Order: sequence, then C-alpha cells, then structure tokens
Amino acid sequence: MPRGSSLRPMPNQNTPAEKPALADEEQRLEAVRRYCILDTSPDGAFDHITALASQLLRMPVAIVSIVDHDRIWFKSRHGLDIEQIGRDQGLCASCILQKGAWIVNDARTDLRALANPLVAGDFGAQFYLGIPLRTRSGFNLGSLCVLDFAPRQVTETDVAILIRLAAVVMDKLELGLVAQDARSQYHQELARRERREDHVRALLRELAHRSKNLLAVVLAIAQQTAARSHSVDDHVARLTSRVRGLSFTHDLIADEDWRGAAIDDLASRQLEPFVGESTDRVKYDGRSVMLTPLAAQNIGLALHELASNAMRHGALSVPRGRIHLVWHHTPTILHILWTERDGPAAPSLPAQRGFGYILLARLAPEALDGEAELAFNPEGFSWKLNIPATHVL
Repeated sequence: MPRGSSLRPMPNQNTPAEKPALADEEQRLEAVRRYCILDTSPDGAFDHITALASQLLRMPVAIVSIVDHDRIWFKSRHGLDIEQIGRDQGLCASCILQKGAWIVNDARTDLRALANPLVAGDFGAQFYLGIPLRTRSGFNLGSLCVLDFAPRQVTETDVAILIRLAAVVMDKLELGLVAQDARSQYHQELARRERREDHVRALLRELAHRSKNLLAVVLAIAQQTAARSHSVDDHVARLTSRVRGLSFTHDLIADEDWRGAAIDDLASRQLEPFVGESTDRVKYDGRSVMLTPLAAQNIGLALHELASNAMRHGALSVPRGRIHLVWHHTPTILHILWTERDGPAAPSLPAQRGFGYILLARLAPEALDGEAELAFNPEGFSWKLNIPATHVL
C-alpha cells in the first residue's frame, strides 16, 4: 500500500475478483523478484507487525503474504504454522487483484473462499480481511491480512488500522530494496575499481617493459652513432635527432595505451620536423592501419632515418624534391614503399655504410621478420619494406 493511502469504501463481499492481464501479471512477478523477499529468513520487524495487527484488531491470525506465480508464501505469520499454500486456493491471491481492502465476512457462505484450505480444512477460518502490499510502481506483491475462526463484521477503523500497518510493511520492503540497490552499486563500484586497478597495473608492467626496451634501443643508437660521427658536435646532433624521433613514436604508442600506433600518424609525426607544415613535399598514400608497438618503433626509426638522409643529400635537400610514401597490406604482408623524386641523383651504394644504411637494410626488417630493399637510382632513392601482416592490428 502506498504511503498516505486514504481509507477507500469497503467493497461488497459478493463482488467477484478481476483476473489479471497476462502482461500485468508478468510485470507483477518481476516486481516480486526485484524485492528479493521470497524464501528469506524470518524477520523480527515483520513479526512485530503481524503480532500488532492481531492485537489491535483482536484477530487470532495475522499474515504477511507474498504471492508467487504458483504459491502464496508467508513472510510472517502470527497464530499459524503453515509456511505456504497453493495460489489457486488462496484468499491473498484474490486480495492482490484489488486496490483496496478485500473482505470475506463469512467464508461459509462466500463462494470465493470455500476452496481455501484455511477455510475448508481443519484450520476452519471464517473471516478474512486483507490489504494489498502495493509498490510505488503500482504492483501488488502480496497482502497484510488477518483471519478469524468465526464470521464477523469489520469496521472502517479496523480497515484503517490494517492499511497503516500495510504501509509500514511496504516501507520495510522499500527500505530493503534501497539497501539491496545500494549493495549492488557498491559491489559494482568495487568491481569497476578492481578492473581499473588491474588496468593500471597492466599499464605499469607494460611501461616497465617498454622502458627497458627503450633504454636498450637508445643505448644501441648512441653506440652506433658515436662509432660513425665525425666530431662530438656531429655525434650530439645526430643522437639528439634520433632520440627525438624515437620519442615521437613512443608518444603515439602511449596515447593508444601501449597498443600501438597508426601508420599515418607515425609517418606525419616523423617527417614533420623535416618538412614543417608543407603539404606538397610529401605525399602519403594508404589506408590508416594500426601497427603493433614493435612495428611502430622500428618503422618509426626507419622513417626518421629516411627523412634525415633526404634532408641532408636527398629529395628534401632541394626545393623541388618530393617524397611519396605508400603502404598497403594483404592478409599476409604489409608493404611500405618510400620513393624520392626531383632531387639530386642518388649516389651509388656507399662503400662506407653508416648506421642509417644498417638500420634500413638490416636492423629494422630483421626485428620485424621482414626484408628490405634499398635502390640508389638516378631518378632518386627508394626503400621498400615487406613485413608479416601480423604486425598490423
């Protein structure tokens, strides 16, 4: 019964109960399940209410019942030892079809009650007064009812008292629902927090792993750069440029929670320091694909080296020079092609092979289980890389 319900006129005892629509009954049963009250342990608060109802209305039996799909289960019972009865025989099953009080003054002459085991059996109940336990959403879960072993007439005061007690029952049920929702939200928040913490721990582990790898790569770059530098200043400039290019790649990988980096973002980030905001020096041609962290790191190093070489003595060393970067992949292979045009004629294969050449020809492709081809053509330098498509996410 909703809070603040006023006393309604008592129905005629011979008024037949309406049958519920199937859809309404399904929704009512969903409400019963939502309150999680069926088959729960005894509760002193409900027992106090049934005892009080019995005392105030001078009735030997008082019950808080919940109507399930095939049974009527008693959450609290005062003066009765039965825990449940079948729904098709229950007075409470008729009570939940009402909006107000459901009254049977004399069960011996009331066709609605003759089949009820509490009436027809040894128990011998002859009087019934029930108030539906109505939720805020308008569904009757069961009833608060009182029974007597002799016919009797009920007063409006009796009905008003039972309505108030039924409201207290519903307050208790609503409070339980609120507590249940709060517990559910609390456990959901704990689960979300645990997932976040697991995610953070995974990121920290990945960061530690990446940091160790990154330091190893930086150390190798520093050693190779030092071995082929002409002076300290040359070494510092080359090393600074390569480490900066490496950091660009790792910034992209970190932005994607260490999953990898998009190849188009990787290319533009590596070439931007050499071409600035100019859009006519470099042409990109390929559908955006996500590279694994390992592929992004090695391809990023290669692209930086290609752009650096192009700036020193390739297509980017003259105003008219152009670069065309193409990529595509099949189910098995990722193809990348760097082509320079309209620049100085590419020199022949150098006898003194520096770190850049070693990186492009061997280090990057071998790290990715692929192969590379460098071409020093009169029309311009080109670099082709083929690696397994497993490096594409």
